[in-house]
This record gives sequence, structure tokens and C-alpha cells, in this order.
Amino acid sequence: MRHPHLPAAVLIAACLGMVACDRDPTGADAPERLAELERQAREESERRAELERKIDTMRLAEERDAIERERAELVELRRALEAEQDEAKRAKALELEEREAALADREAEIDRAADELAAREAETAGQAQPPPAGQDGRAGRHALAPADPGFQRASAPVADFGIFYDSLDPYGSWFRTADYGYVWQPAAAYRADWRPYTRGHWVCTDYGWTWVSDEPFGWATYHYGRWALLRGHGWIWVPGHEWAPAWVTWRESGSHIGWAPLPPETLAYRGRGWDSRVEISFGIGPAWFNFVEYRHFGRPARQYCLPVSRNRYFVGNTTNITHIHVHNNVIVNGGPKYATAKRRAGRNIPYYRLDFDRGRDGRSWHNPRRSGDRLAVAAPRIDAEWNESLRPRRVRLDLDRVAVERERPLDPEVAQRFRRDREERTTRARETTRQWGEGGRFQQRRLETLEENRRQSAAEWESRDRRSRELAQRTQRGEIERQAERGQRGQAERQRRGQAAQAQREQAERQRRGQAEQAQRDQAERQRRGQAEQAQREQVERQRREQAEQAQREQAERQRRDQAQRAGREQAERQRREQVERQRREQTARAQREQAERQRREQAEQAQREQAERQRREQAQRTQSEQAERQRREQAERAQREQAERQRREQAERAQREQAERQRREQAQQAQREQAERQRREQVQRAQREQAERQRREQAERAQREQAERQRREQAERAQREQAERQRREQAQRAQREQAERQRREQAQRGQRNQAERQRRQQIEQIERAREQGQQRGGRRPR
Repeated sequence: MRHPHLPAAVLIAACLGMVACDRDPTGADAPERLAELERQAREESERRAELERKIDTMRLAEERDAIERERAELVELRRALEAEQDEAKRAKALELEEREAALADREAEIDRAADELAAREAETAGQAQPPPAGQDGRAGRHALAPADPGFQRASAPVADFGIFYDSLDPYGSWFRTADYGYVWQPAAAYRADWRPYTRGHWVCTDYGWTWVSDEPFGWATYHYGRWALLRGHGWIWVPGHEWAPAWVTWRESGSHIGWAPLPPETLAYRGRGWDSRVEISFGIGPAWFNFVEYRHFGRPARQYCLPVSRNRYFVGNTTNITHIHVHNNVIVNGGPKYATAKRRAGRNIPYYRLDFDRGRDGRSWHNPRRSGDRLAVAAPRIDAEWNESLRPRRVRLDLDRVAVERERPLDPEVAQRFRRDREERTTRARETTRQWGEGGRFQQRRLETLEENRRQSAAEWESRDRRSRELAQRTQRGEIERQAERGQRGQAERQRRGQAAQAQREQAERQRRGQAEQAQRDQAERQRRGQAEQAQREQVERQRREQAEQAQREQAERQRRDQAQRAGREQAERQRREQVERQRREQTARAQREQAERQRREQAEQAQREQAERQRREQAQRTQSEQAERQRREQAERAQREQAERQRREQAERAQREQAERQRREQAQQAQREQAERQRREQVQRAQREQAERQRREQAERAQREQAERQRREQAERAQREQAERQRREQAQRAQREQAERQRREQAQRGQRNQAERQRRQQIEQIERAREQGQQRGGRRPR
């Protein structure tokens, strides 16, 4: 195996050889060149170490990505199997559980590797660049970034919500809700111990505290959008287009620090900051927080998060310190002060300057990457006008109305503003879609617009990079000139220091010789005193040995007498213990038989009570019952054999001890029986307590499983009822529309018949009037 520092050592040796060959006769510049070569070797070693850390980080990220994809696949398969009841599906479910356990093991290995990587990074944290001088009190609360145009937002969106719908789909499921639109839930949320902002760690940057996620979807879900804890469904993520180092509210005390994700209603307040009132305004409760001890802040949070059940206590004993604001059109996540966090953690916390990857190539979707004191983050502009017109390719469920777990009801004004903002965004998206056309025309126009925006963004960044390189070159030339001037001044200073050092060395040599002479004299004096003390110690030691030998002889005599007495007592004690042990074994065997019989009866009764519930698992339970019965019979036979063996041994031992037992006094036997009876009662009571505790735990676990099964069935039945209700409403609405259409047609036909009838009557009346008029004219005709 190649030594990791071999190239650096070879480089140093080669450089030293060149120095030895090329130095001038006076050797005045040799120390400078040697120092320069050592600096280059150190830089090379640091670059190699940085490259190794990057490779390790990429490997862990790829492994986490594979785990999250497979976990999402397992969740989908598990959900599909929940509707099936036969043996094959149960076997498949067991296989899925084994795969889930294997994934958990792999994830634990990754966590251990990540811990090792974090420890290596912690070792180099002291070498990381600290915040600017005098800014420790502002770092972590305020922005320290310069007013550089490179930090401004891109001129146009280079992506839209489609990047969320496509890139997050392999790691979880999309749902549709009436309140929040399309929301996403990671497959990891299927586990009860998963929470947002726990798989990763915090670092301080020039834009406040930035969350560095270990999850492959973290670049999106912890820097865009918001999280919500839905009652009955768990944590879900609502997309948003505004980037931030993290969207959290902060709490701290002298010993603990906590953070909680902001709720989706804050999406309606774009481009504004938040202070400690955000927690009250939006009803963020203790269940949303993650707390750690301050000494673990900045380390992987998952290992050190305290139980959620204690959150209410921590919330009551901490102060909200949220300070989210805007600087250079970028959100600043202000939380604890860097100086305070560093002091309470008792160690250095890395500080980085952010480099924003605006997605100029359309493929830069990744988690943060470190390079020295820089941290590159993906922050493309995603605020496209047509976002609300897009939808995921796969929507698993329609949750309709959902309830969010809140500490207090949401202010109606806040809820109304959020609904109004959603309606406005939806209206703008529909207008854009209407202008561009439906279906394929809209998609083509959308992709062309994003591609054009990316080209413009790339051109802007290239121009900025060119200006930055020119500025860096000018700065480097000036630095070289300053280094030359400093080198000349340093040469004169080194010569002066060399002369002073020579004088100091001569003075030190004189002092060293004087000290050596004094040390020799002191050594001779110490030897003389040591010899005298040694003679005294030897005299004392002889006396002590004589006294010790006398004491040992007396001790040996006492031990001999004690051993004789102890042997007699031990003989009697062994006989008593053997009697007690025999009685205890008999009682234990009897208790085991009774316990086995009770278990058998209880199992039979339990099997009868649960027969109706377990019809779908009847074959598996019958197999388990037969296995349990076989085990019970084997245990009973084994117990009988052991009992027979014990009785045989006890009879042989009893024959040997009968002579000694006859010599015992009745009082001792009575005391032994009482002692044995007390021990038996205590053992029986302990066994009963342990049995009761086991039964209680088993009942609790069974109740939990049954409760989970009932909840799953209730959810499935609720979904079926909701589906049936929707179908019934649709059928009712369809029937109402058909009824209204029939009534309209009947009314139209009735109107037409009435109209025809009126026209017919009018014609008849006209004919009658004409006939009457003719008769009248005929009656008046002259004769």
C-alpha cells in the first residue's frame, strides 16, 4: 500500500537537493527557499487531504441516494401489499421487512462513516478561516457578505416546479391537497423517528446558519418551500420558489439549542423577514422542534436530538431568537451568535463563505460542496409565472382537506392571506398557459424559455467570472510586489536577528556550563546524603522484617485455628445449603410445571378469543400454535427428564447425607424450613411479577399492533367511503343535471304544445268570427 504522504516527502527531498546544489556561497537565501518549499509541500498535503474528503463525501452521498431510492421503492411495494391478505403477500411483506432492516444496517454504516468524516472535519475546523476580525458577535445573526453583484439573483428563472416534481419523485410520494396544492412526503417519513432538519448538520456562513443535509433531496426541501406536520399523515413538504440557507425558527437557553421548520402559510409573505413573533403568529408548537445540547451543536444532529416528548419542557425553558431578514436580495437565516455557539459548544465551529450556483447549466442540483473556506450551494431562481400550472407525473392520493398539528388555531387573517396568494398565483399561471397555448405548445414554449434564461445566466456568470479573474490577477501582482518588498526588509531583519541569536546562544552556552558545574556539585552532595539515608533505611528495614516475620508466624497460627473452625462451619453450612438447594429445585420445577400449564391454558384461551379476528391468518397461526405445542411438549418432556435426573441425583446424595442430617437439631431444621419457605415465596412472587410484567408488555405491544391495524383499516375504509361519497355526489350531480335537462326539455315541449294550442284556438276563433260575420251580413241582405 502506498504511503499517503510519500509524494510530499519526495517533493521536500527533491527541493532540499535543489537548494543544496543551487544555493549561493553565502547561503543567505537558503532559509527562505527552504521555507517556501516546505509551504508548497504543506499546501500539496492539504490539497490531497481535501480531495480525499471530497471523494469520501461524494461516496457517502451516492450511497445515501441509493438507500433513499430503494426505501421509496419499498414504501410503494408495502403500500401495494397492504390491500392483499393471502400468504404469498405476507411472505413478500416479510421479505420487505428484511430488506428494510438491511437498509437500516446500511444506513447505520453510512452514519458511522459520516461520523468519522465529521470527526476528521472537526480536526481541521481549527484551521478553517474564522469570521472576519471583530465580527464574531455579528456572525450567525447578520450577513457578513460584501455588496457584490455576484450575489444578486439571476435576471430570470432558470427552472420551475418541474425540477421538484421530477427530482424528488424517486425519494417519496406526491399528494394533492385542497389547502396546499401538490405536496411531497419522503419515503423516510414512513419511519416514526424521521423528522425534517435532523439528517445533517449546521454550519455558520456569511448569510447566517446554513443547513448541510445528508439526504439526496435536501438541496430542495430545506432551502425552498416549507414543512407541515399533518394530523394522521406525518410530515409533508410544500414547494416554494424563494431560496434561503434554511427556513427555521430558533430557540436557545444556556445549555440547549432548538429549531423548527416554518409552516407553509409563511409562503404568502415573500421577500420579508421574521423575528421571534413568527412562532406565535403561525402556531408553531413544541412537536415541531428539534433540540440538542449546545455542546453537540454543529455535529450530525440525528445522533444528538433529544426525545420529542421533552420538547414542551425545553420550549418552556428557552427563548426565541429568530432573526430572518434580507441582504443583497438573499435571505439571511439569523439564529444564535457565532461567538456564543462556539463558547457553549466548547470547540471551533467551521465558518464558510457561500458561493451560489444559480443553475446556469441546468444540471447543478446537488447538496452543498466544500472547498477550503468556501461552500457552494445550489440556489437557482425558480419563481416561474406558470408554476401553479404544473403537476407531478405521479400523484399517489388525493388528501382533499388536511389538518395541521398546531399549538393554537391559525389567525383567520393569515389563512385568508395565504388562500388569496394561492389564488393570485393560480390565476397568473392560467393566464400564462392560456397565452402560450395548451398541451404540447405550452411545454415547448416553457422549455425554450428556460433554456434561453439559462444561456443568459451563463453569459452573465462568465462575465462576472472574467471580471473576478482580472481582479484576482491584479491583486496577485500587487501581492507579489508587496512580498518582494517584505522579503528585502525580512532579509535585513533576519541578519539582525541572526546576530542577536548568536549572542544569545553564546550567553546560553555560558549559562549552561555554569549550570552543569552546579549540577555536578549538587549531584555529589545528593549522593552523600543518599548513602547516609540508605544506611538508616536498611537498619529500619531489618527491624521491620523481623517484626513482620513474628507477625506472620502469629498470623499463620491464627489462620490455622481459624481454618479449622471455618472448616467445621463450612461443613455444616454446605449441608444446610444442599438441603435448601434441593428444596429450591423442587419448588422451581413445580413452579415451572404450573407456569407451563398456565401458559398452555392461556394460549388456548387466547387462541379461541382471537379466532374470529385471525381468520385471514388462520394457516400461519395454526402452524405457530403447532410449533408452540411441540415446544411445550418438548419442554415438558425435557423438564420431566431433568426432574427424574435430579431426583436420582438427590436420592444418591440424600443417602450420603442422612447420617449428618440425623445429627441436626430440630431447631436448626425449623429455621431452615422457614428460611426456605421465605425464599420460595419471594421467588414465586418475583416470578409472578416478572410474568405479569411480560404479559403487560405483550398486551401493550399487541394493543399497539391492533391499534395500528385498526388505524390502517380505518384509513382504508375512510378512503373507500370518501371515494364512494365522491362517486355518489358525482352520480347525484349527474342525475340532477339530467333531471334538470329533462325538465328543461319537457318545459320547452310543453311551451311549444301550449303555443301550438293557442295558435289553433286563435285560428278556430278567427274562423268562428268570420262565420258569424258572414251570417250577420247574410241576414241583413235585402229581400
